[in-house]
Amino acid sequence: MPPKSLPNSPHHDPEEGYVQDLQEANGWLFKPRGLNIVWGNDDRYWCLPPEGEDGPAELKGVTWFEVTGSTKENLKRGKKYEISFLVSVNTGASCWNDLPIFIMATVGTGGSGRWKRINLPIQDGDNKFEIPEGKFLIDVPETECDDSKLHFGLYEVWNASWKVGLQIHEARVQEVKENYENDAL
Repeated sequence: MPPKSLPNSPHHDPEEGYVQDLQEANGWLFKPRGLNIVWGNDDRYWCLPPEGEDGPAELKGVTWFEVTGSTKENLKRGKKYEISFLVSVNTGASCWNDLPIFIMATVGTGGSGRWKRINLPIQDGDNKFEIPEGKFLIDVPETECDDSKLHFGLYEVWNASWKVGLQIHEARVQEVKENYENDAL
C-alpha cells in the first residue's frame, strides 16, 4: 500500500496494515511503518523497513526527534493502558548518553497528557530493550466523551544536537488488567 504522506513531504505518515489488533491483550502493536515519523520520508534522516517487512526504522540523524502513533478506535472508558516501545541502539549511536527523550500520551485530542523522561541505556551491539523502564500508564476517564483515542509518542525536540543510531522496532499499547500504580509523572 502506498504511504499516505504527501509526495514532497519529508514526514512519514502511518500506513494501513502496520498496526496489529491484539485482541487477547485488548491493545495494538504498531510496526514502524504504522507510526508517524517526523523526517521519516527522507532517507537522509531515517531508513524505514521495505514495504511488507517487519524490520526496524533506523535513525540516521536528526535534530528534531518525533515518533508518534494513535489508535483508530476509542479506548475503553475507566480502563488503564500501558504504552511501550521496543528499541535498540546501534554501536555508532551518538547523543543518547547525554540527552533524555520523553514518552508522552494523551487520551483525546484535547485531553490532559502524561509524560516521562527516559535516559536510554546505551548497550553494546543491537540488543533490543523496552522503554520506558517500568510501567508507563495512562487512565481513560470514566465519563462519556466523543474522543477517547490514544495519542502517544517519543520526543526530543528541545535540543539541537544530532541524534543518531536509535532503532524503533515496535510500539505497543495494551489494557492493564492488574491494579498498577501509575508512575508516568
